[in-house]
Amino acid sequence: MPRRKASTPETVSSASHARASGVARPNPAPVAGTRTAPSRSRKPRKAPNGQGGIGQTADGRWWARLTAEVDGKKKRLVAYAKDEEGARLALEELRTRRHRHELVAPDTLTVAKAVEQYIALKVAGGLGSQTANGYRLTLSKYLAPYIGGVRVQALTAARIQSHYLFLLTEGRSRPNAGRKAPDGSPLAGLSANTVIHVHRLLRPALELTRRNKVITTNPAQDVVLPRLGDKPIAAVLDRDQLGVLAAGAVADERWGAFWLLLVETGARQSELLGLAWKHVDWKTRSITIAGSLNRHNRALATTKNRSSKRVLGLSAQAILILQNHRVRQDADRAAAGPDYPPAGSDRDLVFARPDGSPWGAKSAYDAFKVLLASLGLPGNVHLHGVRHSVASALLTGEDAIDIPTVGKLLGHTSPATTAGVYAHVLQKQQDVASAQLHRILHRRAAAQ
Repeated sequence: MPRRKASTPETVSSASHARASGVARPNPAPVAGTRTAPSRSRKPRKAPNGQGGIGQTADGRWWARLTAEVDGKKKRLVAYAKDEEGARLALEELRTRRHRHELVAPDTLTVAKAVEQYIALKVAGGLGSQTANGYRLTLSKYLAPYIGGVRVQALTAARIQSHYLFLLTEGRSRPNAGRKAPDGSPLAGLSANTVIHVHRLLRPALELTRRNKVITTNPAQDVVLPRLGDKPIAAVLDRDQLGVLAAGAVADERWGAFWLLLVETGARQSELLGLAWKHVDWKTRSITIAGSLNRHNRALATTKNRSSKRVLGLSAQAILILQNHRVRQDADRAAAGPDYPPAGSDRDLVFARPDGSPWGAKSAYDAFKVLLASLGLPGNVHLHGVRHSVASALLTGEDAIDIPTVGKLLGHTSPATTAGVYAHVLQKQQDVASAQLHRILHRRAAAQ
């Protein structure tokens, strides 16, 4: 018996209508050279058991629709496609994500807003103001102008990867147009280190967004980062040169106390430039690092991190120089009159201009270069290099101090930070230790 041809819903409906009216309605033959008018919209093709359906809008777009539970509520989710096959694939994707509980409600949160929320949360948790300002600068320069307006739900790993490639190849082209590298070549791409810093801000911001159920996966997790080249080792002063610097500081009337505290404490220059007199304890001969000076706008800020808040001891000589320094500063205070910051306030700084305003980092740097030249010390040592010099002196030699103690002195968050920053110094110390071990082991054999 021949198999009956299956009827579509349209043909079944037409046949039923013909039987009801008793009149056969033949299908009209198409007229040559004409087209049948398209329907206003394609009815949804539903699947059984709540599996959704696909359809077509009046303007020709295809859609896939599925009802699912999102955030505890039933929602109708719609995805659009160019053709019927794309709509079927979109529906299948919706079904798969519903099965994996990966569906989220539509959200207009952008990348820029997500990063801003992350920074605000970190600031509320105690993030230092200088670090927060650095985050905001990274956002404004390297993220917001390019992908800041992209919705986080539309952001993909491929989009992030493409942006990082742009930064590596053209990231400097706009803000530094016309500038040249030292070798005369065009200055176009950012360094791998800068791109990695951008990633270290974007990845946790997107992770916070994922935890807030705005996205189901973090696209930044799948991005390949550029390889970080070897960081050049900063020039440092050896122990003898540090001694020369400490002795020469006494002769500098304006900056002498600053140089001596820099050598004796290993503090960051921003921490000393933001040091207030109320944080100097004459009885215990110590200073408390409780803040710092922002190098961009010379505003007082919190320390870099919680570990940076620390008490540092001073020598009797440093206390004497500080006392003489204060006498000279009192003369500046009297000359400036009421415009000078009130004594005992946060703005009453140990190292201030004659009018009481804070010194800038460049002023300290210029004075330091003059000091190095006058003492015959290497001119390639930066001001921050004094901090590295102090750390190197403490970590090496027969009287070397252990890493955790040095890390606490420097205000590092953990010993791992200290070990990472001064790995090259520790390698030299390990070489010395290995040589000493070899001498011990082979001493008896050499005697024979």
